[in-house]
Amino acid sequence: MYSDIYPHLKRHVSDRAMRNPIEEGKVRSFSRSKGHGFIEPASGGDDIFVHISDVEGEYVPLPGDEVSYRLCFIPPKFEKTQAIHVQITHLTPEKHCKWEEIASMVPHYKSPDNSRLLHH
Repeated sequence: MYSDIYPHLKRHVSDRAMRNPIEEGKVRSFSRSKGHGFIEPASGGDDIFVHISDVEGEYVPLPGDEVSYRLCFIPPKFEKTQAIHVQITHLTPEKHCKWEEIASMVPHYKSPDNSRLLHH
């Protein structure tokens, strides 16, 4: 992963993004197996990309979940944005899986923020 090779670059870009306002939207799609999804901004416009490592909290997002996030420009050209610090603010009524439940299904699964190796 690019940020694993140059972790200071992602951290620097992410730190700058913390100055951006908090945005709101709804999860349009999210694939655990692909490791990413898209958010429909409440303000309208194009859907926003979200990487699995930028999802905070204990639940895996489902379409329709309301979320808050900050926008971050994507290196190296800094022309497109993605959602970071994504937090679910309102869960849809559907049953949600916790990240740890997924870990029990997959041997040696890393948590979304890569801080710990989970295994059953």
